[in-house]
Amino acid sequence: MADYKVIKGFGIQSIAGDPTFIIGQAWYDNVANAFQVHIESKAWAEGNNLNTGRTLTTGGGTQTAGIQVAGGVPPGVQTCDLVEEYDGTSYSEVTELSALTNNTSFIGTQTAGMQCSGNHRTAGAQKDTEEYNGASWSNGGDQNIIRNSAGCCAAGTQTAGLLAGGYQSLPSPAGDRAQSEEYNGASWTEGNELNTARAVGGSGGRSDSAAITFGGYKQTAPTGTQDITEEYNGASWAETGDLNTGRSAMGGAGDQSSALGYGDDGHSTAVEEFDGTTWATATAMNTSRGKSRGQSYALASAMVAAGGEIAGGMTDNSEEYTVSQSAKTITVS
Repeated sequence: MADYKVIKGFGIQSIAGDPTFIIGQAWYDNVANAFQVHIESKAWAEGNNLNTGRTLTTGGGTQTAGIQVAGGVPPGVQTCDLVEEYDGTSYSEVTELSALTNNTSFIGTQTAGMQCSGNHRTAGAQKDTEEYNGASWSNGGDQNIIRNSAGCCAAGTQTAGLLAGGYQSLPSPAGDRAQSEEYNGASWTEGNELNTARAVGGSGGRSDSAAITFGGYKQTAPTGTQDITEEYNGASWAETGDLNTGRSAMGGAGDQSSALGYGDDGHSTAVEEFDGTTWATATAMNTSRGKSRGQSYALASAMVAAGGEIAGGMTDNSEEYTVSQSAKTITVS
């Protein structure tokens, strides 16, 4: 049987305290007089619920300073203007959007974010932008094209935002959109197109020059759920490793080196994580859901999923995903 040094490439060291974290590394703590090993745990934990359950909703910010914007509420799936902030413990209702909206996108943080495009109850598909400063909403620059289904990618910040993909029903011609647009805090400028036009995918990234989008749905031929992943470098899109399972109306978080994708239009607890090259199955959610777009600004290792659609209707449920690292004492029995 191979020994530890053969497996890991180095022997067990005697160290005072805790060395730099490396998953699986073992050492002897000569202060505590104990053998230790570094472990990593990944888990979903139930959080406090939204004040109002909704589907076709979008989130932003981080796990401890989040925001949930717009969506569809009963009866049926009526558009709404509701906004709730999350402090890591509970949700509080805050200033509403200026229009009743669902199937929209959110970019940025709880104190410097923006809502882009989507469906308005009275005016239909839109290309407007509303900026949020943590207290109130104000009009920003309009996008160049109308999207009535959320873009495949919504990433970056309020002053360096990226919106790509989506679906446009009117004006004609209807179809999936490949266009990407970048926002400088005042106006949108067209960028290079996605390789595959689609809508309602997951996305991540805190910069308009380092974003990732995955999955989605094509409503024009060839139609169907997508497993494609694309990365944007500020100039062009490049395909990278596909999801293991195609899905749409999913949530996302993270960035090009570490991303998380979860849920599905068909209501799923399935989760996949991206390491910069490939996707792998990750710890499943507690609640099967879809149509909740996630937090593209949040880290893949610390995010919250809220609202969406479950079997039988919409939900107010929220869950936090956390990756934690610790040192565990090795005991011999």
